[in-house]
Amino acid sequence: MNEGLGAEARTQWARVVVGSFVVMAATFVSILLITLELIPPVLIFGVIFAVLAYVVWRWHARRWVLPLAAVLALLAVIGNLQFIVEDLAHPDTIAGFGPTVVMLLAALLGAGAATAALAGVDPALRRPSAGAFVALAVVLVGVSAVATLGVEDDAQQAGDIVIVAEDVEYPERVTASAGAIALFLDNDDVIRHTFVIDEADVQQELPGAT
Repeated sequence: MNEGLGAEARTQWARVVVGSFVVMAATFVSILLITLELIPPVLIFGVIFAVLAYVVWRWHARRWVLPLAAVLALLAVIGNLQFIVEDLAHPDTIAGFGPTVVMLLAALLGAGAATAALAGVDPALRRPSAGAFVALAVVLVGVSAVATLGVEDDAQQAGDIVIVAEDVEYPERVTASAGAIALFLDNDDVIRHTFVIDEADVQQELPGAT
């Protein structure tokens, strides 16, 4: 591949990287909108990839830009791995599963496209590659939507003490009479929560509200 063709291939793959990072930035912003909470690490990641998308678009010809893009995309996955694994294990909560799937696939596509640009891979492969990632994201989000619709709610029983998760918080204090008690857990948020009582070895998953 001559130098001119190499530069053109680099530019075309860089466009895929830019698109991937724009999607990542939008996904982090969507998480803030879904939760209606200002979560500093999520906001920081969103800003980083918005800025990085511009940097790749503007200066992709510089040697350090694409390697930096690939490394940061992979670091975003590694840094959020705990949350990614938890969300992917619960496809029945689309508000958590969907953004996580999109972010993960966009990060992998961005890292792969940056690597392809550096390796001089035929740019004709960029559209099939991007198309495959988009198709996979659509299928997985669709599966999550079906799983979410299949979630059944338990019925509240007389005498249950109701605990509601709302605005990403549980009540600070719950009062109950001495003796055996029954709790009814309700999640008003669209994201999944986990209710834990360490002393009683209780851990209950609560799908997001549909």
